[in-house]
Amino acid sequence: MQMTFMAVQSINGFITRNDEPGVGFASREDNRWYVDMLQGMDLVLMGRQTYEVSRDYVRGNAMGAAPRWIFTRTPERYEEERIPGKLEFVGLDKQAFIESVEDQLLNKIALCGGPGISSWFFDNGLVDELYITIEPLIFQGGTPLLALTKDLGCELLSVRHLSDQTLLLHYRVLKEGVQPTL
Repeated sequence: MQMTFMAVQSINGFITRNDEPGVGFASREDNRWYVDMLQGMDLVLMGRQTYEVSRDYVRGNAMGAAPRWIFTRTPERYEEERIPGKLEFVGLDKQAFIESVEDQLLNKIALCGGPGISSWFFDNGLVDELYITIEPLIFQGGTPLLALTKDLGCELLSVRHLSDQTLLLHYRVLKEGVQPTL
């Protein structure tokens, strides 16, 4: 299993602009890269809040895409929105998640959620790499990228210009913990 976290953020680390939900500030180039990247995935994970902000898009693109699993404390609340095999609502249980992924032979997994769900996967050592798009914006406030319970080290693998103003950073998560390279 290879889990890849993908997010777009402002220069100062916010994934939302102030109180506005979603990533409406993302550039056309980032949106294009994101859609292309998802096409190569076996499974896409997100949390309930990310799903609710992008519900129409997720449901409208569910049939031709990799399955979407939405993590929520109340999966039964979404029973009517479920599309079997394509859009599933699941509880947050690390062992059950790993067993389901292994049973279904899902190897390439995209994690596309906010700080709640994403931090849980990072804290539990399940994220292998991350792509962070940096848009040329500084927000007064907003939602931070992550809310981890421990420090993690990363190794920069590449820096790519998506446009003359937008950068895409690719990191590998160091499973051994934080390792300064001074």
